[in-house]
Amino acid sequence: MHPSGGNAWSAETWHPVSARGRFASLRVTAADRGGNAFTETVVRAYEIR
Repeated sequence: MHPSGGNAWSAETWHPVSARGRFASLRVTAADRGGNAFTETVVRAYEIR
């Protein structure tokens, strides 16, 4: 992951050719200095082409 300006971050992924036609799920976990945290999961976020 790397910062992409302001309070935003971005990440890059790669998928093997054998994963084509399948779906990827994404999960993010974040926390602040105050001890507040969350985890969000998106199942079948996108199809791998």
